[in-house]
Amino acid sequence: LGILTQRFYFDNQLNTGYTIILLLLIIFVILSYQNKIHPIKAQNLGMICGFLLFFATGLQITYLNNHQLSREHYTHFPETDSFIAELNHTFSETSKTYKTTARVTAVRSGSVWQQADGKIILYFLKDSLKPTPLAGTEVLILGKPDSIPPPLNPYSFDYQSYLKDQNIFGRALVASDAWAETGKTGFSMKLWAGKLRLKMLDILKNHGLDGDEYAVSAAILLGFDDDLDEETRAQFSGSGAMHILCVSGLHVGIIYLVSLWMLGFLKKLKAGRFVRPVILLCIIWAYALITGLSPSVMRASLMISFIIL
Repeated sequence: LGILTQRFYFDNQLNTGYTIILLLLIIFVILSYQNKIHPIKAQNLGMICGFLLFFATGLQITYLNNHQLSREHYTHFPETDSFIAELNHTFSETSKTYKTTARVTAVRSGSVWQQADGKIILYFLKDSLKPTPLAGTEVLILGKPDSIPPPLNPYSFDYQSYLKDQNIFGRALVASDAWAETGKTGFSMKLWAGKLRLKMLDILKNHGLDGDEYAVSAAILLGFDDDLDEETRAQFSGSGAMHILCVSGLHVGIIYLVSLWMLGFLKKLKAGRFVRPVILLCIIWAYALITGLSPSVMRASLMISFIIL
């Protein structure tokens, strides 16, 4: 309740959590030194204080989760003419651009570079003469991040609020001659998983799959649906099988059941009760890696891991 109140009523602008927590501490101190309150009234008061404590905690967590409150957030540098960003997600392809999210690490105003932070959406214009940078690469971009515009029509989808919930407050359209790699590369498990998925996609292409066959296979096996056209999506949606194209718990469950059946012979071995769970965990999380560690697969893999253990 505190999270929803801070998000929709205060809009992450009012830091009320500390105030309520301080008041609760004062109430508890008073109660600890005064025993004149009736036990039933004291119990009810304690329940109210407990509720307010959880409420205040939700307020405070939501408030502190707003990255734009940081003094180093790139939106606080209006005179920016260039910035450095680390690409922290694999690319999704459109007809004219490659889209990805990145983390701004520095901004330049005039000739002065300043440390910065914050997530941003980047759209790289396609250019056959210049390859798109890989995820994890640090790039220097000429230009200023643009703010996300609010919806133009009432009751339409609020893309600005949707991105705000993900702590994304800006975007930039990057021309092919407006960026260059700095030579630095970062590392994270999610980025490594994304690169591994790209290698698996290359394997599908090298085995003769192309067109709709490749697009459907990539979506079903690896959760990569960027190459699906609208007609194919409409066909799966009309038949009620759209969920097959989204890698989720269904796919992880099938992998688990098939692996469990194939490893059934290990139960006859003395060390099988210890070896089989380890192999099952490796298979489940290997599949999670090659699908890019998407949230749905991560949740399913975590739940099945508890079942295995």
